[in-house]
Amino acid sequence: MVSEGPTATIVQAARLPVDYVKALLNHNDKGVTGAYARWHMFDEKREATNAIAEHMGGLL
Repeated sequence: MVSEGPTATIVQAARLPVDYVKALLNHNDKGVTGAYARWHMFDEKREATNAIAEHMGGLL
């Protein structure tokens, strides 16, 4: 499992929106918005995951 700190940092360094980070880490909003917002953000999660893979590939 990837730690949240480095994951969030890598995705934000790729200039992706904070919402992508939250979706990838399965963080959700509390309250009414979190209860009714059901968009799964699959495309956004894929983009964030690709950014992490690209970053990690550069480290090898």
